[in-house]
Amino acid sequence: MSARIPEDTWRRLLRKAVQAPSGDNCQPWGFHCEADALVVTLDPDRGRHFLNVANRATHVALGALLENLDLAASAEGYEIKTDLLAHDAKSPAGVKVQLVPAVRTADPLHSFIDVRCTNRKPYERLPLEAKSRELLLDAARGVPGARLSLVEDPPLIDRLARIACLSDRTLFENKSLHQSLFHWVRWNQRQVEATRDGLDIRTLELDPLTRMAFPLLGFWPFVTFITHLGIGRYISEVGYHHYRRSAAIGLLQVADFSPRSFIAGGRLLQRVWLSAAAVGLSFQPLAGVPILIQKLCDESSVDLSPRQRALIARAELELNDLIPIEKGSACVMMFRIGVSAPPTARSLRRPVAIAG
Repeated sequence: MSARIPEDTWRRLLRKAVQAPSGDNCQPWGFHCEADALVVTLDPDRGRHFLNVANRATHVALGALLENLDLAASAEGYEIKTDLLAHDAKSPAGVKVQLVPAVRTADPLHSFIDVRCTNRKPYERLPLEAKSRELLLDAARGVPGARLSLVEDPPLIDRLARIACLSDRTLFENKSLHQSLFHWVRWNQRQVEATRDGLDIRTLELDPLTRMAFPLLGFWPFVTFITHLGIGRYISEVGYHHYRRSAAIGLLQVADFSPRSFIAGGRLLQRVWLSAAAVGLSFQPLAGVPILIQKLCDESSVDLSPRQRALIARAELELNDLIPIEKGSACVMMFRIGVSAPPTARSLRRPVAIAG
């Protein structure tokens, strides 16, 4: 059993850990001390989202947080030991974390925890350098059952870009998905500073026309009306032209659909993302289509229209044609990487609070 760790040490490490990504920057975690351990709990209200199928997005966020925590611990001569807490099928799984003294050098990726961010700006269509490719692929090799696929051929990137932008279109054609996103949009600096969560609208990198119309797009009756004018197709087309200019589009897979696998997938995602930051690459998660496919496979798609289910089923076939998905394995995340200008803004984080 490890010795009791001072709360100041946990607080210092957690300031790095909470820089992890989470769906719409919802930051679903909470913390309390228990004897010789830190317990990380997950708030189901913060994780309540159309795309959080079976709490998998929450578990990915937890994995990313744990990866940051371990990287920060490495810089102070510790490693983390984690135990998954008991949970039911409807609740997200928390973890108990212990710090164990270890003879280890600081993982170089810990230096990029504060650098990593989402960048939705247009990318330059430059090829991926060999050293960058190898660094990204190497990040996946330490996770049992995990697989990282990188697609770099421009015609294949074009096809994947078409698949990825389906979620952009669905956003403006599905009320539940629309409400989930707009719940987390922070419209001005006052809201950004007051909540320190959600999506600062500047991070969406909207083109001038969409930026001007976006507040109106938060009202579903208005969206329903203009959908007939093709707003969903327009937004989708803008996304397609952004995504197709990537140096590569990646897909992360894990062995199965268990919470443990999705937590491991979150750790893998964070290592790949930090590795991209280490070589100066911009990174944008494209989570929508893999999660919509999960909804279809889990038969939790009652809030999707027949036409939307048909489009998602077709996207699954096309994705599997480009990147074969092993039977029983799960897609954790799609993402795009490339070279771009720095993002206009970065999402903030809530202050670390440790209870008990």
